Amino acid sequence: MVLLVQELQQQTRVQLQALAQLSAPPTYRFDAAASPLPVLKSRARQVRSAQHGSFVAVEVMRTDPDRPQAPPQRSPALARLVPRHSSYAFDLIAQVGQQVFLKGQRLAQVRQTFQEAPAHLSIPLSTLQDLKMKFLFYLGLLHQQAAPQLQAHLQQRGHVQWAIDGTLELGTPVFFGIKEPQADWLLAVRKISTENLADIQATLQATAAAYGPPERIWHDLSPVMIQACATALPEVAHRVCHFHLASDVGHDLYQAPQGALLKRLQALRLQARLKEQRRGQTERLHTQQQQDPGTLGLQALWQGQPLAEKSFPTLSREILLACHQWLLDYASEGHRQGFPFDPHVLYYHRRLVRLVQALAGLRRQPKLWAMAPPGLRNFDQLLTTYLADAQVQQSLAWFEQAHQLFERFRSALRLAATGPCPVHDAYALAARDVVAVQEDLAQLRQDLRHQQESEEGSAQDRKLGRIILTHLDRYWTQLDLTEGGTGGSGLRVRTTNALETHWTQGKRQCRQIHGRSQLTRDFRALPAEFMLVPNLRQESYQQLVLGGGLGQLAQKFADLRLPQGGFQHWRQQQHPERCGSLPKRLLREENFPDKLLSYWPNPSKAF
Repeated sequence: MVLLVQELQQQTRVQLQALAQLSAPPTYRFDAAASPLPVLKSRARQVRSAQHGSFVAVEVMRTDPDRPQAPPQRSPALARLVPRHSSYAFDLIAQVGQQVFLKGQRLAQVRQTFQEAPAHLSIPLSTLQDLKMKFLFYLGLLHQQAAPQLQAHLQQRGHVQWAIDGTLELGTPVFFGIKEPQADWLLAVRKISTENLADIQATLQATAAAYGPPERIWHDLSPVMIQACATALPEVAHRVCHFHLASDVGHDLYQAPQGALLKRLQALRLQARLKEQRRGQTERLHTQQQQDPGTLGLQALWQGQPLAEKSFPTLSREILLACHQWLLDYASEGHRQGFPFDPHVLYYHRRLVRLVQALAGLRRQPKLWAMAPPGLRNFDQLLTTYLADAQVQQSLAWFEQAHQLFERFRSALRLAATGPCPVHDAYALAARDVVAVQEDLAQLRQDLRHQQESEEGSAQDRKLGRIILTHLDRYWTQLDLTEGGTGGSGLRVRTTNALETHWTQGKRQCRQIHGRSQLTRDFRALPAEFMLVPNLRQESYQQLVLGGGLGQLAQKFADLRLPQGGFQHWRQQQHPERCGSLPKRLLREENFPDKLLSYWPNPSKAF
């Protein structure tokens, strides 16, 4: 019955669309001037609008006899409705962009939405793709021409800071962006061939000219970023991101001990043997359950319920498999910050140690241990043999030392995991914690320097301490938090995580639209303005730039001043090539190697 109703609805919809297409669209006259100037010419074109449907617009252009060299006067009403030389209105462009970039709909879904709307607009997918790109073109112009309003707001608020960073996919250009973390606005974004000094300098200087120089710039540890900030805006203080610094320190601290543990873990084949035992025990338990349903009783026993007598034979096997499951759940000890903040290899080995300790308590009771099944004894032997290995013990102790030192460094920086998604936390500092962080870092630096000079502790301890001391000495002048203000929120930004989150959201949006994990095609085709879309979700941005909600987008697009060349010229500039790289169309020419080598410089040949 439901299928029949849906089929009837579909047939009715098709018939209505056919009737709408057969009837002639209405015609509206758009005159250039109210005064009776001479008519130069009239031009008709079919216009499609999300609000007004499909109609024929007849534009009457007039000329002024007193100014024969002046361009003809056009209808301002039509100019506010549809772009020049276009058949698709501004409101249609705005709706397509919002449905694709803000709601994550695919073009096929957008096309169906317009077909089912009262206007019954049938738009080809290729045209929707073109309208989607036009939305980004107009959004970029809107953001650029709204710079005075944004600048005035930031200057009035004060304590402006920038987070700068770039993102890319394998084999794609770099999207380099500048974000004001407190307002959560992306101020500028540029698509550049590589993360190079010249382009970053130009972007920093252009953004400072449009919005005014910031109080401080935060960046990662890239030498190019450091040099670009120092040369492009020498009067502005620039600091390294604390999260990036901690990540670099953790990688260097854990690299050797973790590598040694993983190498030994693979050599002794512990995980492969545990997997084999787990598979065998699961198959036997499954067989027992099929032969005698209701024999599983571990969960009931855990909840305090009495254990049925027939569950006793399978209980030991359930306990053994539960040990395996608990061991494999080692990642739950982390805080979703990623490596090195969550060293999962260390968590795994800590659980191995904990299981051996628990089994040792069972071994100390001879009667109970004598009743243990062979599988549990084998499990205990595998773990004990592995942990008794001299190289494993040495590497594990080394790893624990590195972890202890790294935790002290994180504590000094106040980078403890907070919130539901700590990897995207801004880790902003309250004003009262700024001095405490500086004092703790200075004390840690002093202790590590004293350790190196006095040769206290083992050589391994001094090597780990030297790693942190090297990073602190290298970036000490760029770790100062005491200068400048905290902004209206009373918090001091000291990471680029807000911009990293911005990139992540943009990539997630691409995957949602296309369903592809690899974004190489998207990042090659999408313009830099794509990264401005999240600004539209900010209420403060909507009020300043749009003068209201998203419903004002179409009129704001119509009021923009178009650059020379317009949309077509802009679209041709969206594929920057890497320095020295040739376009794919040249690389794919026939006999490319022979033709290429024929250009090899010959001193005797005049070029």
